[in-house]
Amino acid sequence: MVRQLEITGCAAVVAHPSLLATVRAAAARVPSVREVICTGPDAPPDGVLAFSELARAGREQTPMVDVDLARHPLLLLFSSGTTGPPKGVTLTNYSVGSNILQTASADFSWETPGEDVYIGVLPIFHLFGMYTSALKGPYLGTSSVLLSHFEPQLFLDAIKKHQPSHLHLVPPLVTFLTNSPDVDTTTLQSVKVVVCAAAPLGKQLQKRFCQKTDGKFNFIEGFGMTETSPVVTFGSRTKRGDYPGTCGVLVHNTEAKMISVEDGRELEQGETGEICVRGPQVMAGYYRNPEATAATIDSDGWLHTGDVGYCNDDGFFFIVDRVKELIKYKGFQVAPASLEDLLRKHAGVADAAVIGVPDEEAGELPRAYVVTSDPAITEQQLADFVNSRVNPFSRLRGGVRIVDAIPKKRHRQDAAPPAAAGRRAGAGRAARRRRPAERPLRRRRPAERPLRRRRRPAERHLRRRRRPAERPLRRRRPAERPLRRRRRPAERPLRRRRRPADQRRLLGNRAVSIDGISTHVVTALAFYFCFDFS
Repeated sequence: MVRQLEITGCAAVVAHPSLLATVRAAAARVPSVREVICTGPDAPPDGVLAFSELARAGREQTPMVDVDLARHPLLLLFSSGTTGPPKGVTLTNYSVGSNILQTASADFSWETPGEDVYIGVLPIFHLFGMYTSALKGPYLGTSSVLLSHFEPQLFLDAIKKHQPSHLHLVPPLVTFLTNSPDVDTTTLQSVKVVVCAAAPLGKQLQKRFCQKTDGKFNFIEGFGMTETSPVVTFGSRTKRGDYPGTCGVLVHNTEAKMISVEDGRELEQGETGEICVRGPQVMAGYYRNPEATAATIDSDGWLHTGDVGYCNDDGFFFIVDRVKELIKYKGFQVAPASLEDLLRKHAGVADAAVIGVPDEEAGELPRAYVVTSDPAITEQQLADFVNSRVNPFSRLRGGVRIVDAIPKKRHRQDAAPPAAAGRRAGAGRAARRRRPAERPLRRRRPAERPLRRRRRPAERHLRRRRRPAERPLRRRRPAERPLRRRRRPAERPLRRRRRPADQRRLLGNRAVSIDGISTHVVTALAFYFCFDFS
């Protein structure tokens, strides 16, 4: 938390009573923090302000400020992005509001305004949970029942009591519902839509889940990231297809392309590569970090997601791998570099490397390989050293292994790509070309690339220029040249000048419209009616 407070330079921190001690300890180490504010009904301890008292003071003490909807931050959420330690993602009113309109449109909204009920089991500090319960939900007039934490019986009791129409889940929650003996065909009888995101869900797990719950609901997967506010693709109500494992189609006003992970060239539709997206929901940048911003968003506005996938001929997207060296634990991003730096701070650690090991329930578990300088240090001592200093989802649940040396070439276990959703032309020939989903990723990292030695000047083949005396003369003498008669004016064909009515104009605008209305007009009207900045 100290890193986040230092990056933002915030003057005040609002904390829940259960986290007050942790927040106060972190705030004491950051000079810019002047106040700690505590929520809840109880009176806060000395030196802490009560949120209820600030709310009771009213607007008389709140200064009015000018807000630039497209530039000023609305949310600062910390994400590791494609690599490295967490960075502050700057989301504006424009990016978040645009994404709400994109997913609330008739093509992508599965809700009935004013009638649906959500169970908010996902944490609000994660954009998936915040987006459904605190942003899109209120916009559509849905009721959200927020749970303070996940506990199996608490979650199941809330489903039975409140009878939700929509469930927003991550793969570990789907695994829990599939394997729990307390779940039967009547548990989800009120559910009309189940949305799963934050990490890929296996087709077999989805099939088992639907069979276990007698799923008469629509099962939808989506794809996005914190940097895209967060939705990029989603299940469409109007464009349906039987493609197990798909994460949907692009939401309105969003562009996507695949680039080669080897040389960055743009690929054809159906080929597997890194997904790049562009649209109004893309973040303004990483807060006070222009270098990281430039490494993620190129000069043409394309955001490089770090996820590898392909788009079939019908426009459905599939995620098959990751370029970024992040560990996904229950949908949370864990940066190996942060854990490695923490391990190296231990006096008895000479070197360390952290990787993700596969796990059926969590997706991946962080595991550390450590070279020690003190033979008396145990693996458990190193695990306790790290786990006591990081958040719960970054703990070394995969354990610690003490080794003699750390290989300097990173090796990643690639996810097995699914079979291609559709056949391309010529796929059935004898010497057929591999389908996009079957092609292994061959991206070489810098340490693995062989050096290509340039030829020295002495080794280059010299192409001797002919001397003037050796060149054959090809010049015609004046007497040999044929005369080219110039046409008289009467013989020249008339070239009719086009009239204005015959001229054609080429349209170069790539912007997409919704129902014939300009996107900018729709966005402006939405902000006018949906946001109150008074």
